[in-house]
Amino acid sequence: MFWFPEPKKVNESVIKFLDFEKNYLTNGWTVDKIFVLLAILLFLSFYFIQSGIEIGNIYYSLLYLVLY
Repeated sequence: MFWFPEPKKVNESVIKFLDFEKNYLTNGWTVDKIFVLLAILLFLSFYFIQSGIEIGNIYYSLLYLVLY
């Protein structure tokens, strides 16, 4: 695995973004997070219905999307 060397000086905007991301991921569930989750699930369900994939094959299809 490749790792970038530690920078000598970190940009302030990078620190702000990482703090925002940390707070977003460690705080509890909010209305906007639930909305995003439902939007993703709705998109995936329409994707599988449109592509004609049977419900039993969804797990195999997800595995295919992840691995390839």
